[in-house]
Amino acid sequence: MKTHPESQLELMEFVFPIEHKSITIYNLMVYGDIEYTTLKNNKLLFFLQIKDRKKIYIQDKSFSKYKLPSKIALTCDLIHTIRLLRKVNIDNHAIILNCSNTLMDLIDALKMPLPKLYRNGIYQLAGRLTFHKEFASFFEETKYKREFIIKGLLKIEEMILNNALIYDSINNKFVKLTDYFSDRHNKLVKK
Repeated sequence: MKTHPESQLELMEFVFPIEHKSITIYNLMVYGDIEYTTLKNNKLLFFLQIKDRKKIYIQDKSFSKYKLPSKIALTCDLIHTIRLLRKVNIDNHAIILNCSNTLMDLIDALKMPLPKLYRNGIYQLAGRLTFHKEFASFFEETKYKREFIIKGLLKIEEMILNNALIYDSINNKFVKLTDYFSDRHNKLVKK
């Protein structure tokens, strides 16, 4: 993949609700004129600790064209995004915008079809938020409702988590993300 000087590798942080808790995981993504993330066997690659970013970095030879980032460029906190969608009318810090766009980038990387109504609704809301922080009128002017957008974002999260691997630094291998957190949850419950 040809790189462009305007593109750069970014360290992304994700906070997702899973098993009645929140998980924080990380990913590397190229943003700019070209946009992509690392896939292994058509699965997204995530890691639990920032220090493990090197393991992902070496998985994708095209990343070697970019400097390995050490600081988080963006946090996509789905829990906070949902809370904002339910309780406020203004996206002052572009939290909803950034999270929606980043989640859509991951779905696009997977080349998975998202139901058209969800895709259209989320893209239209993101388009609105690109130019206006206020978004309550979006729900008044369109056929979309807040809970519909939230369901769409949760559908994306489900698709991402079901199509992701996470680096297990203890065992030095990639494992299915949902299995990793289910196994971890089950071990904690047994204690």
